Amino acid sequence: MRRHLAVLAISLIALPGIVAGPGVFNPALADPPPHAKGGGGPKHGKHDRDDRHDDRGPGRHDHRHDDRAPALINVNIITGNERRIITDYVGDHRGLFTYEPLPPGIARNLARGKPLPPGIAKQRLPGPLYDRLPRREGYEWIQAGRDILLIAAATGVIVDILNNAVD
Repeated sequence: MRRHLAVLAISLIALPGIVAGPGVFNPALADPPPHAKGGGGPKHGKHDRDDRHDDRGPGRHDHRHDDRAPALINVNIITGNERRIITDYVGDHRGLFTYEPLPPGIARNLARGKPLPPGIAKQRLPGPLYDRLPRREGYEWIQAGRDILLIAAATGVIVDILNNAVD
């Protein structure tokens, strides 16, 4: 008789799990206790990291989300004198300047502060024009397509562009 009661007790304990399905009594599916909200579970509150109190003291700021980023300053590196020398020389010697149009992807990547795109067809400026331009130590003048570029010789980064100089 005791054996039948033991089997009956075990059956009554296991029966709800069998009838309702294995997920009903799964502790992993239960809501976390109040002290454990946060982690990787679903968000039940409306607070997130940005709502936290800043207790770093007076005058201390979190600069990770600072909207007061400095504005970009548009400065021409190629001087007016250099621009005039180049345009006058190109106008007087059009036969020396031939160009192949740059592929659209490479043309879009020609910008100040960016390195020269790999595989760009570049040419040095003609010797007489190069001699007329003021010397800039550490910089190099090249022609790429219709543009004349001033690049940093050591890094290949574009310092300034004279757009459509060769027409």
